[in-house]
Amino acid sequence: MLAVFTFKIRLAANDGDPLTPHKTVVQLFSKCAAGLPEEPGADTVWDLSNMAVDGQPVSRPLVVAWLNAAYRRAYEAAYEELQAF
Repeated sequence: MLAVFTFKIRLAANDGDPLTPHKTVVQLFSKCAAGLPEEPGADTVWDLSNMAVDGQPVSRPLVVAWLNAAYRRAYEAAYEELQAF
């Protein structure tokens, strides 16, 4: 498995706690995430709280669906399945 780094995806305020996927997987499949500034010893946060799709805030189910697709490509298992461990 790839190394785990502290990486958080922040969603709209009413959409629960930030998601915490593997940084390497997210950056592999997203140029936006790959370009996020990093500070040693600090969390890397991808703030999607103000992003809209079709006029609506980006939802947790949409981001989890994207993560599931990325994880299936990288690990042959979905993000949600690997979070159970």
